[in-house]
Amino acid sequence: MDPPLKKPSIWTFQFTIPKDVINSVHTDYVSPLPTEDLSPSPKLIFATFGRRSINEYEIIIVGNDCRVEMLSVDVSTKKTALQWAKEESLINTASVEMVDLPLSESQQMIEDEFEEGEKNIIAAFMRRIQVQFGQLCRLVSKSVEKIVLIGSSLSNQGNGLSDFVQSVRTVSNSMGNSALFERDYFNLRKVIIVATTDGTVFGIDSNDGNLLWKIWLGEEFSPLEASTNTPRVPLFVQRTTAHYQLEGLASVAFSKKTCKTGVILSFNPMIGKVTAKTNLEHPIKRITLLPTHTKEHVFPVLVIGQKNEMTINPSVSKEELDGSPALHLIDIDSKSHSLQGLKVDLSRKIIDVVWNGNIGLGVNDEIKAVKGKPFNQKVHSQGRVLTDRNVQYKYVNPNLAAVASLDKAAQQLSIVLIDVVTGQVVHSASFGKAGGPIHLVHSENWIAYAYWSEKGRRTELGIIELYEGSEKQFQKEVFDSYLLNKQPVVVMSQSYIYAQGVDSMTVSETEKGLTTRSLLLALPAGGIHEVSRKLLDATRPMELTPAMREEMIIGYMPEIAAAPEEMINYNKTIHRVKGIKTSSSGLESTSLVLAFGTDLFFTRLVPSGTFDILKDDFDHILISTVLTGLVFGSYVTKQLARSNALASQWC
Repeated sequence: MDPPLKKPSIWTFQFTIPKDVINSVHTDYVSPLPTEDLSPSPKLIFATFGRRSINEYEIIIVGNDCRVEMLSVDVSTKKTALQWAKEESLINTASVEMVDLPLSESQQMIEDEFEEGEKNIIAAFMRRIQVQFGQLCRLVSKSVEKIVLIGSSLSNQGNGLSDFVQSVRTVSNSMGNSALFERDYFNLRKVIIVATTDGTVFGIDSNDGNLLWKIWLGEEFSPLEASTNTPRVPLFVQRTTAHYQLEGLASVAFSKKTCKTGVILSFNPMIGKVTAKTNLEHPIKRITLLPTHTKEHVFPVLVIGQKNEMTINPSVSKEELDGSPALHLIDIDSKSHSLQGLKVDLSRKIIDVVWNGNIGLGVNDEIKAVKGKPFNQKVHSQGRVLTDRNVQYKYVNPNLAAVASLDKAAQQLSIVLIDVVTGQVVHSASFGKAGGPIHLVHSENWIAYAYWSEKGRRTELGIIELYEGSEKQFQKEVFDSYLLNKQPVVVMSQSYIYAQGVDSMTVSETEKGLTTRSLLLALPAGGIHEVSRKLLDATRPMELTPAMREEMIIGYMPEIAAAPEEMINYNKTIHRVKGIKTSSSGLESTSLVLAFGTDLFFTRLVPSGTFDILKDDFDHILISTVLTGLVFGSYVTKQLARSNALASQWC
């Protein structure tokens, strides 16, 4: 169903007309974009004469939410008309999440069929007939609606063939744009939630980029500060629309400007309706999403204060927390360059310090990036098949964190891989003559990084891959950091020359992790380069053997070229990209990509090609003809066999 419209905010302001006009005008302006919670007030108003008459004025308004609007005001009639509006706060995007749309009516009926679990075969069969009949009625109604729209369009345009084709295209586009607010068949349409450092949260339709709703976080809004001393506005999706009986739930966290205490605002990500606002009694030092959910399918948010106060939002009963495993976190103090491993007992609400240290960081070292792996990331293959048919198993440690630090005085870049549970340093690497910007990506069993080489005066890309030292997989089912492996971890690394600069870097995500991952590099020139993991590989050999050529292994070359055909933004230029967000779709081959910065750019990415979709030039007529011929041939053959069997019995 379509998202309901909310009561629009009203801006009441008073402005003074330029010098030769004495009187002042008081007017009300109704913003066309629905907002929640608070209505932002304008902080800058500029008025000038209009073009049509002396009583008409053009006004530029800049709100506290960085919304820029141009109004046309008629002094005599006191009428206000909106000429255009821009949400400039999107430039300061801090966090992005993509949420699936609600299930359609037919999909809900199918889910009901499987959840009810009819034991009676006849009842289950009748339920299936009812579901399919509903789908048929839905298809017929859509077809009739499309035919009526085409007929009305033809009556206005003409009866020629070109008019008919144009009518079909127009109707298809209009029906696609005005489609119901529900999930499509391949789950390619999403609601993009964007939180900015200016105190605004937006809901954007990925289908056309339209703004669905907006939340203004108020005058007291202040962003949190990350361990790397950068402003951040944490955004969490606590309940998706997969549970169609319940509404989706998302939360955004920030602090108050005056007292610095934390605030968590919960809202419905589909319509932007605020459901709860929690004012914490302490500042927020650390906030994260718990990997376990409640009976209402809500993933709670864990908040840790400056004095290790612990708050769970929304509140969870003690019975639900008793069975929860201990949570391990890493706490980084950028001033003292010290790290702590924290063990959080959710049932007793106690935080214990398990280990602490500085992992070799010097006084001049500045922590540039800390990357862990998402708890819901899926790894399809647990190993890599070698040319001799042996398997080299991946070191897939979900508790592994990568810390990148830079000593500007010594021009030294350090990357340390540390186990958050035990504090063990799994691997460390240092690079001389290095400078910023530093970018880090952590996925599966590998870490990719990019830095500026002062020696070569160029950008260099690197890859670190971790494998288990034994021929057999050490921990198959559940990884336990306390179980010591007798064989040390095998580390492979390789560096490559990259002729372009890098503004941002991320990795593609798919639903099952089957598709080959690609790195997405945002370039200062305005392009987004897709680099396949087959190119950025630590195992590319210098010389290829016949067995390697048979496996189509790519030999090592020191440079990764930025080919124009590998730019996913094609002829669109995207400058000053601050970050790239990727999300999975219903198709395993397709990953959804949003680049944000000065502009917003959304596209679909197919790293391994569309292997699960029929091509546009697929010959449906030939396949249908062959299938029809096979069915007809099988029927004729059956009749001939029956006649021959009957004739043989009379002989």
